[in-house]
Amino acid sequence: MSEADLDVPGTLPATSASSAAAARRRRVMRNWHRFTMNRLALFGLLLLAGMIILALFAPIIAPGGPFGIGGTRLAEPGARHWFGTDHIGRDIFTGVLYGTRTSLMVGLLSVLMALAIGIVVGAVAGYYGGRIDNLLMRVTEIFQVMPRFFLALFVVAIFGANIWGIVFVIGILNWAEIARLLRAEFLTLRERPFVTAARAYGARDLDIIVMEILPNAISPVIVAGSLQVASAILLEAALGFLGVGDPNEMSLGSMLNNAQQYIRQAWWTVTFPGLALCLLTLGIALVSDGLNDSLNPRLKEVGL
Repeated sequence: MSEADLDVPGTLPATSASSAAAARRRRVMRNWHRFTMNRLALFGLLLLAGMIILALFAPIIAPGGPFGIGGTRLAEPGARHWFGTDHIGRDIFTGVLYGTRTSLMVGLLSVLMALAIGIVVGAVAGYYGGRIDNLLMRVTEIFQVMPRFFLALFVVAIFGANIWGIVFVIGILNWAEIARLLRAEFLTLRERPFVTAARAYGARDLDIIVMEILPNAISPVIVAGSLQVASAILLEAALGFLGVGDPNEMSLGSMLNNAQQYIRQAWWTVTFPGLALCLLTLGIALVSDGLNDSLNPRLKEVGL
């Protein structure tokens, strides 16, 4: 990463607020242009946006709710039930809409929680170093070596399954990778000239961390966080598939669990929830790949 690409608002007196804002706008537009040049990433963004819109408007599209029985059991896909019905007569299209909504909520909220913890731990460890760094990294290593799926399964089984508990467990289990990634970025950036200049002008440690280093270290964290959304969605679906998800929320995993014994006689009961889960994670993966290409500082150095 070259220093010319580092956004250093407020560090040097000659840099005005307006020029710094213009530089940020140019950088955003340049990154967006790189992203749109990746056709797969753009396809993933459109796919993900479409699924998010359907999930958000699920109560309007299917006002009856996911647990309402509105037809005969195991009815084939048709004009009345686009995706057919399940073993007790519930509309599968409605279930997929609400299940996608649940998956997105769990994925986004758990990753936001992981980002909040990981950014604080990684920034403090990387900026201060020494004993603080050693202590925080030992704690981080403990969380990294934990078997995430089995620990999540154990915690949910012991303390009960509810959607907020699942979000908390997934968030707690996913912050360590983000912390180590941000720590590495802080170790690289903390001795750069613009940080030294900020210290010389009397900036506080918190201001240096938040205003100077973090904006230049956040790009790989954004990419890692977007990938973790897909991982969190799959973990929530796995818990639902094993029957330990929240029974009060429709889940794609629980729909697959209920459809196991009807695969041979009613293919639609498993096909559409499984397809929705695949498309959701595929869209997130393609967007993450596009973000990695557009935010990769090495591409900036070679002028791509």
